[in-house]
Amino acid sequence: METQTDTNASRKTYADNADKLCLAAIVSLLIGISSFFLCLAADRFVQPHWRSLEDVFAVGIWLSIELLCFVVPFLGLIAIINIITDWRLITNPDKDSQSEGLIRKIACRFLITSLLFAIVPLLPVILRILLRPVKNTNLTYLLGIWLIVMALLALVMGFVSYKLFTKTSVRILLRVGAIFSIFLGLIVVVSVFLSTSFGYYLIRRLEYSKISVTFSVDSNSLKQTSIVPTLNSPCIENRNIIWCSSFQLAWNRMKDDVIGAPVEVVGAEELAARLNTAEQSAEDIQADSFYAAAGRVEKGIIGKVQKDMAARFPSHSVPDFNEIADIPRAILAYSYMTANVPFKYPFRQYERQFKFTDSQGIETDVGAFGVWGLHSVYRKMREQVEVLYVREDYNEPDDDRQMKEFVIDLCRHSDPYQVVVAVVEPKDTLAQTLSYVRSQTEDFKEQQDYQRMCSLHDVDVLVVPEMLWEIEHRFKELIGKLVTNANPAMPITEAIQGIKFKLDRYGAALESETTIMVAAAPRYFRFNRPFLVYMKKRDREQPFFVMWVDNAELLNKNRPDGIIVSSGDVVRGRI
Repeated sequence: METQTDTNASRKTYADNADKLCLAAIVSLLIGISSFFLCLAADRFVQPHWRSLEDVFAVGIWLSIELLCFVVPFLGLIAIINIITDWRLITNPDKDSQSEGLIRKIACRFLITSLLFAIVPLLPVILRILLRPVKNTNLTYLLGIWLIVMALLALVMGFVSYKLFTKTSVRILLRVGAIFSIFLGLIVVVSVFLSTSFGYYLIRRLEYSKISVTFSVDSNSLKQTSIVPTLNSPCIENRNIIWCSSFQLAWNRMKDDVIGAPVEVVGAEELAARLNTAEQSAEDIQADSFYAAAGRVEKGIIGKVQKDMAARFPSHSVPDFNEIADIPRAILAYSYMTANVPFKYPFRQYERQFKFTDSQGIETDVGAFGVWGLHSVYRKMREQVEVLYVREDYNEPDDDRQMKEFVIDLCRHSDPYQVVVAVVEPKDTLAQTLSYVRSQTEDFKEQQDYQRMCSLHDVDVLVVPEMLWEIEHRFKELIGKLVTNANPAMPITEAIQGIKFKLDRYGAALESETTIMVAAAPRYFRFNRPFLVYMKKRDREQPFFVMWVDNAELLNKNRPDGIIVSSGDVVRGRI
């Protein structure tokens, strides 16, 4: 009899301890929530009239946050440990009404605490969802951890309350309430995680996996885009102009390894001369980033290309070249290159509509990325950006401080390649436009305040359109033309180049740290009108990819299903 009495007394003691801890957590939660909102309201409505109370309200807010984030979770954790440690003693199979009432009491306390623990971290998530159209509202990493801890405590407490209710004959409604608290805890954990920066990142990566390229077409279907064989090819007005050195590499191999002299093409003498004298070469790109070879079929060039490519770029499928496989004296010139330039720090995705205005004044909503805002988390993004040139007069059609001409290196950390975007007036050829950009960037370094101007200030705004496309182009100006010094003279039966290119928040990134006080007003570097983008080795003058973006045909149109994420830049060429 004494043993039974002692057991009941111990059971009551342990249950009372857990009950008191839960009660303390409930009271602390209610005090913390009410204090936070009272101090917040007082700070907003009363403080403007009573300046002397400003510190009092601030201290009250911080104390309530400390109470909610540290004291309350600690009380809840101790309560859980307490009851789980003495679970068998508290929930022994005694069927007297006093034992059931004790278990029911502690179960109700755990249920109430569970619901409060679930509601508290859900409040800032709801608040951020409501404020999302106004500003970026992702939870900070540290705050997200604490809110997830509280949501997990709610989940565990809900489970404990459910298990306690199963030990008593209670109404089904209480058990349903316990199950609801468990599901609510799960929902809150997921909601808080997705509201953090890491969760936001995972969502974006998942969205990218479902998105295909903007364009994957033959160049004949593009009405506003031209592919040119050389940088000094004349540019057509009001069109995108694209050049890539893969075609030049294949031409160089044919010229040096097969013909042994400048290639003479009847009917395309001017173009052949430009290709023969072009300054671009294999030195402009890393040796492990490309492959180029040329030779005659009778000397095994087809097998050599297929074998070499399988060894160096096994993931890329090589054509079978059946068209010339049975022609011994036929010449094959082939090149392939791949260059991936990941940004050290991914930029922000531009969530709102970004209007790109082409050379004819037509506006198009396109996807974009960049960096703006004064939050400290954007500091590294800014530090990686380098302003290579800016002319600090303003574009007249824009109402704000939109710079008229500027050249930006999106990631100064990228090596060996760099990605440069530039808003300048286009010249007659891409070569002339590049020459102008180079001269302006060199002159810009000589300015006295260069160190200040080359950095992206805290108040500056950078917005760049994103794109992801794949184009296959045949150089019809060469196909069918006779190469007189091919020994024997033979026509060019195929001259094709495929280019795949992307530019998004992951494909280039730069962050530049600057004192907020340096500039009183922001400079705007928004690529909302025709611009130049090129890729090159940092220690070489000649690029290996150049594009003049005149219109939005190849830009990612603004759409509700998400954004594009970096996957690598791939180009290939074949003659």
